[in-house]
Amino acid sequence: AKKRHSPSCTTVESSRAFSHITSKCSAIGVRVVTTNMSSLCVPSAKLNPEKLRIFKEQLGKGGIDTSLWGVNGRKSVDHLFWETFEQRGCIIAGLGTSRLKRVTHLVKIKLMAEIFGVTHVLQSRLQFQYDGQIIERLQVPLRKLLWSKDVNDDIENSELQSPTSSCTESWRTGVANALHDRLGLSLQWQKTYLAEDVHAYHFKIEDNVESDGYPGLSTMYC
Repeated sequence: AKKRHSPSCTTVESSRAFSHITSKCSAIGVRVVTTNMSSLCVPSAKLNPEKLRIFKEQLGKGGIDTSLWGVNGRKSVDHLFWETFEQRGCIIAGLGTSRLKRVTHLVKIKLMAEIFGVTHVLQSRLQFQYDGQIIERLQVPLRKLLWSKDVNDDIENSELQSPTSSCTESWRTGVANALHDRLGLSLQWQKTYLAEDVHAYHFKIEDNVESDGYPGLSTMYC
């Protein structure tokens, strides 16, 4: 359905998926929210040491060599534990078995706005990594969808790779939260000024990808 005002597009990419959102205003102002670098670090002292020890043993049983993790830009076991059980940004299916696999659902957002007759796409040019490294590249806003169910022991669960999985928050919820947390756009503002291009959405799966952050750990990105 066409909107009353000239649209600008916001594309929402769900873990390698796309869906457009159109803005109902010809020009918008975006408040940039800066992130404290210390918040990117995993608070190891706050992690349960016994659960962390068991987690390391289960990774070892799955044939994962973590001896090189945590150095040269690679993430640590503590970080994976935090990402899985505290942040709930991924799950480890088959934990403790040789079929161990990390599963992550992502939503990527292509936010487009027509400003004075020219289409603009929101992209960041620099990304600050968890370890303080700075990566220079163009990247649209993205967010890991949070897991609401613990399916770490069920690698055959079809919900792991479903675009409408009941195990994670919905991608639309992920989009709204990302725009709020990353750009400071309230939910009411989003409802008023943004509109989704439903025909632009797409979903895809990349399986058996070796993670750059966790060497040797097979990952499925949805």
